[in-house]
Amino acid sequence: MGMRWRVGGRSRRAVRNGDRRPRPGCRPPARKPAAARYLLRVPSTEEVKERIERALPGARATVTDLTGGGDHLRAEVVYGGFAGLSRIEQHRLVYDVFDGEIGGAIHALSLKTSIEAPEGET
Repeated sequence: MGMRWRVGGRSRRAVRNGDRRPRPGCRPPARKPAAARYLLRVPSTEEVKERIERALPGARATVTDLTGGGDHLRAEVVYGGFAGLSRIEQHRLVYDVFDGEIGGAIHALSLKTSIEAPEGET
């Protein structure tokens, strides 16, 4: 029987076969349980609409639930304050309203932003 060598406390066979266990003494990063987001209260489409309109005065928002579960939403926001901002900056303004709820209680939020046309234009 030949000599067995070890890599980080694991045999050559384990390493060759893709054993990806952490080395002894290394602790994997702490994770939230997958079900933890379901313990959070999911806001209604009306609440999301009100929060957007309250945070962006003069904005008009339309929010729809894409799946019926309340955690996959689509928001269309029309706001004059978007003028001069890139699409990314417009979306950041809206996402900042929810401060960490995206990926939690609100699993996904699809956005469509547009600039409000001045009075008299169509």
